[in-house]
Amino acid sequence: MATKEEYEYGQKALSKSRTKISYELYNWDFEKNGHITPENLSKVIPMGLKTVNRHYGDFIEQIEELYQKEILRLKNLEKE
Repeated sequence: MATKEEYEYGQKALSKSRTKISYELYNWDFEKNGHITPENLSKVIPMGLKTVNRHYGDFIEQIEELYQKEILRLKNLEKE
């Protein structure tokens, strides 16, 4: 069983990892970084692939929204 200090350290690390992923997703550049995959996130952040995979499922909705916005952006570019 983890001590209180170990637990608190783990929670801080968890929060830090999620914040990094969220920030990179918010600023994702599809032209520069390509599709959003755990591998690409791992390269951009940089963060270990294992860590990204651990949290990736928590961001599926945000990723889907980003894809929808990108599709709309591309459609608008085609109209111009």
